[in-house]
Amino acid sequence: MTDMDNLRGSLQGMGFMQLVLAFTAVIGYALAQGRLVSDAARRWAWLLALVSAVGFATMVDPWEHGALLVAFAVVGIGAFAAIVWVVSRVLGVDGGMAHTPALSVPAEFADSSFPAIDKPARAPHRGGVLHTT
Repeated sequence: MTDMDNLRGSLQGMGFMQLVLAFTAVIGYALAQGRLVSDAARRWAWLLALVSAVGFATMVDPWEHGALLVAFAVVGIGAFAAIVWVVSRVLGVDGGMAHTPALSVPAEFADSSFPAIDKPARAPHRGGVLHTT
């Protein structure tokens, strides 16, 4: 039996609490890395991820398999972020929120009794391989 077969056996023998801890660790890590929440909430997410990952690793028999699974999850999230970054750079998508109005009214139909709607400012263009203006 190889090491990967032993790891597969550990995965198949997981209970509900181990799955909850693994899910909590991954979600906490994702929240701690991203900018979805405030800085204080990110610190709490780091703590939640760390406690959940340690709890998960200690509940898996043997604990080394749990530590490997936590490491694979961290590497997987990092690889996903790197792939998204590379694809966004190739496509020329910048981090700004370029916005086009959902409804634009031609000038001949515009009525002066309605207030004018200003167009939102666009993010600066960085240029890209496939992006043209």
